[in-house]
Amino acid sequence: MGTLLDLSDLTFADSTLLNLVLRAHAEHRAALRPFVLAGPCRSGVQRLFRITGVTDVLVLTATRSDGMRRIHGILDANSPVAPDEPAPWPSSHAPHRPQQRQCT
Repeated sequence: MGTLLDLSDLTFADSTLLNLVLRAHAEHRAALRPFVLAGPCRSGVQRLFRITGVTDVLVLTATRSDGMRRIHGILDANSPVAPDEPAPWPSSHAPHRPQQRQCT
């Protein structure tokens, strides 16, 4: 089972949110569970994620439905990572794939 955190209605983010997201991401990595953020596209939220570099670490999608597809794609794959998905956890069998931002 994976987790989708929908941030589409969020208009403000600071270090408190960043800490919460990074802790949840680490817990999911340790449990080998995908963790996807949907809709962190508002300028303040996107700026915080870009400046701190977490856009290269987290799986981000523009919409909730895209996020659910990403989670299902990761979980349904025979290998830990589907061919077109960034790794949601470290794996010696899958190379790191840089995260592409989905927000416009």
